[in-house]
Amino acid sequence: MTDETSRSIERASGADLGRFFDLSTDLLCVVGLDGYVKELNPAWERTLGYPIGELISKPFAEFLHPDDVARVLAELKRVTEGEETRGLECRIRCRDGSYRSVWWSPRVAVENGLLYAVARDITEQRMEQESLRQSEASFELLAEAVERHLITIREQAHLLEAAHDAMFVRDLEGRVLFWNRAAEELYGWTRVEALGRELHSLLETEFPRPFESIKVELLELGRWEGQLSHRRWDGTRILVDSRWVLHREDESADPVVLEINTDVTQRRRVEADLPESEARFRTVFESAAVGMALLDMEGRLVEANAALEQLLGHGTDELLGRPLADFVQPGSEQDERERYERLVSGERSGYRLEQRFLRKDGTAIPVRVTVSLVRDQAGQPEFVARMVEDMSLALVDELTGLGNRRALFAYGQQQLKVAEREHLSPAVVFVDVDGTKSINDTFGHAEGDRALVDVAQVLTRTFRASDFAARLGGDEFCVVMFQGDDPQHAVERLHRELRNWNRQVRRPYRLSVSAGAARFDWENPRPIEELIGEADRAMYKAKRKSSF
Repeated sequence: MTDETSRSIERASGADLGRFFDLSTDLLCVVGLDGYVKELNPAWERTLGYPIGELISKPFAEFLHPDDVARVLAELKRVTEGEETRGLECRIRCRDGSYRSVWWSPRVAVENGLLYAVARDITEQRMEQESLRQSEASFELLAEAVERHLITIREQAHLLEAAHDAMFVRDLEGRVLFWNRAAEELYGWTRVEALGRELHSLLETEFPRPFESIKVELLELGRWEGQLSHRRWDGTRILVDSRWVLHREDESADPVVLEINTDVTQRRRVEADLPESEARFRTVFESAAVGMALLDMEGRLVEANAALEQLLGHGTDELLGRPLADFVQPGSEQDERERYERLVSGERSGYRLEQRFLRKDGTAIPVRVTVSLVRDQAGQPEFVARMVEDMSLALVDELTGLGNRRALFAYGQQQLKVAEREHLSPAVVFVDVDGTKSINDTFGHAEGDRALVDVAQVLTRTFRASDFAARLGGDEFCVVMFQGDDPQHAVERLHRELRNWNRQVRRPYRLSVSAGAARFDWENPRPIEELIGEADRAMYKAKRKSSF
């Protein structure tokens, strides 16, 4: 692939991501560790009513319901410290003063001091669940009371009036005898306007089957349940889950029907949108640039996208039905039984591991595998999703956001060739973070990772934007300086920046580093590996000197 082709693909990918960001109905956001929102997609403006600029200009916590602030901030603290989250529900204030309930996905990423998160507006879902819960509870209690003749319709009128669902009493001819307040709100007709009217003519009811057969079932069983379509006062139509119970106050009285209706219009609309949502998922799955696979609960491949086929060199027929473990190089697999069991039990939302996969031609490639679980509507595990990233082409260190070892050697050697040609004298600074083992042992590996991220930020502050900083691995960093500055002055500046950082940022430990430098001589050129090795030896010399 040519450089121009690579750049074209990169530009197209960026444009596609931008379109996904703008068009997504999910609430996508980027939040700084200072608590201020850095970027939002248009779905936030549509959901909350604020202009995007007004949302970004204030701390995120200002828009939370007061009762949710402490819980949300505590969860964010856990995420930024490297702990996993199972997702979070909270309420966010709209511009009109009302609140919307949103669910934050457990798939949260923290990179370069920014937190990337996805939320979904579940307000209608929560309202429907609460309404349905109250409705079912009310229906069961009322139906039981009616069937046992414990109370009369008149005695339970106050209960009907307080219910959240539309409730009415009608005779067998359909004339309305009672119409509660919730029915007024749902349908738009007042009690005075509804009483005495023939119910199903008033609401222009559409039945799932002939009304006469429903009436026969009601008279035989004393109950009927089904879904109906009704017309509201303004002409709009709604769908309701309707439950009827036949009641007779005494043997001599004519029977009446107690009817309870729950508005499920929004829920049915969401269900109707599911095929479109699934189609969008299918598009993303098939067109993703990284390998993606769905496995059944026995670990066999059910689906694999084109990127995974290309990565492994196998066609679809050669992959489906086989365990993905068949393609892992022996000796590179990691024991993931405990993490997998915690994933299935719901204790964790996902995990990552690094392995080496064997291609069809026998070559081995390093990969990073991200594992998550797909559950069915009942919440039971259905599939295991695995995203496979080819790390042989990666140039960025995932933890710190700096360049990685591969990027340093490739880019550094290229710049040394330029320096030799143009008679320049760049320098290399090798940096080793002091005391990382003590930090890990005392405060945990999450805190150790945060220390490395802090050092990366200090390096970014210390050196020029034109210099190239990278993490070699573990607690070792390297910076290639292209401007011909004195590297010893840069090392002194690095120590000053670290002292300032320790004063400004409160950590349970103090950051310190050892550093050494080596300068490139264009008259006696050496490869980047030798230059880094010389800087490494100078670093150890400085470390031994400081320990005395």
